Amino acid sequence: MFKFLLYIVLILSFNVSFSQVDSLKNKLITSTDISLGGALLSGGLNLFTVNSRVKFNADFNKLNSSTFLQYGFTTTFNNVVQNDFFGYEIISIDNKARFHPKFAGMYEKSKIKSIQNYYVLGAGIGWNVLTKTNYKLVLINSVLYEKKEFRVDNSLNYEGVRYSAILNGEYTLLNSKLIIKHSFFINPFLFNLKNNYRYRLLFDLLMPISKKISAKVSLNYDNENIIDTGFKPINSTTTFGLSLKL
Repeated sequence: MFKFLLYIVLILSFNVSFSQVDSLKNKLITSTDISLGGALLSGGLNLFTVNSRVKFNADFNKLNSSTFLQYGFTTTFNNVVQNDFFGYEIISIDNKARFHPKFAGMYEKSKIKSIQNYYVLGAGIGWNVLTKTNYKLVLINSVLYEKKEFRVDNSLNYEGVRYSAILNGEYTLLNSKLIIKHSFFINPFLFNLKNNYRYRLLFDLLMPISKKISAKVSLNYDNENIIDTGFKPINSTTTFGLSLKL
């Protein structure tokens, strides 16, 4: 939790710092979205859960930086069953062009999926499939190096090269009363471990309450075939909460 709060502070600090660059007459546009959801239950079952996300975007001339951070925590009967962090960084050059280069990095640590450490680093090409005012769709094709370490069975640890296709979309509907966002990851392995695959879907449904605040429903679904001993290949989480646009 402390690390996650630290990330928020750093991002907000960066947002203020970037805004100051405008005084140097450099073209810079930044935006930050923070969402928080959770539940508290006491009685026959004592449960506390919180799910939070931060998305930060910065455009400086032809350079674009997109940062995503997600933290989930669940405890029941004084037993922590979830203490998960997932984040990625994508840097694009001239992302307004139909085809443009991208560089990406990702890190994940998950108790609920028994992942000790998961590192990803790579590069690829982005394709702006749809770039209308209310509809945006981008396909990112990349080649990635990754390394995964499990919490229980270290013999399952692996590293190597993986192909990645990411489909990012954002759609504004019903006169801006409904916003749909998604990131769909398809990741088969290359060369060795060709039976190693992963699918992941991040889906957001937002209903704006004001210019800054929206009611939000989020789905996080992932499926991968190489998992730690005793764990299931499919995990999904649905959260309800509020999203704040800074």
